[in-house]
Amino acid sequence: MINQIKSLKKRIIVIVVIALAVVIPIMYLIHNSSTATAAPLITKDPNLKVETVVTGLSSPTSMAVINNTNMLVLEKSGQIRHV
Repeated sequence: MINQIKSLKKRIIVIVVIALAVVIPIMYLIHNSSTATAAPLITKDPNLKVETVVTGLSSPTSMAVINNTNMLVLEKSGQIRHV
């Protein structure tokens, strides 16, 4: 009985190793394929301009516009700034 359990454990380990040997290269190829883009494509639009709205933020992660003159900015540290 103990030998059967040891044999079963060895089979499971072999199956897991083989599965990882197949899955990891496939995931690598999918991740690095030309169809997988990490960053959005940026097009040059002469109608757009960059304007600094606020300075002094530490790692802003997202924002929510309240109205035409106010917004909330969430920083990576968890702080919320009213701008």
